[in-house]
Amino acid sequence: MRLAAIAAGLTILAAPAFAGQQEVPAETRADAPKAEAKKDAEKICKYVRADMSSRRKQKVCMTEAEWIEFNRGN
Repeated sequence: MRLAAIAAGLTILAAPAFAGQQEVPAETRADAPKAEAKKDAEKICKYVRADMSSRRKQKVCMTEAEWIEFNRGN
């Protein structure tokens, strides 16, 4: 009897937590890969020195993949 009362109480407490959840529309789920692809194509700008003898820095903008490739060469 006590177990049934505890189970009923937990069910009542858990109901509001699940009531606020909504299913994500199919359009939003389909846009997720597009947003990820856009993030990959997004430019990242950094200031780098053109040569070691100069204090002047130059602004260079590249994608994340291009920065990874650039840093491999340095």
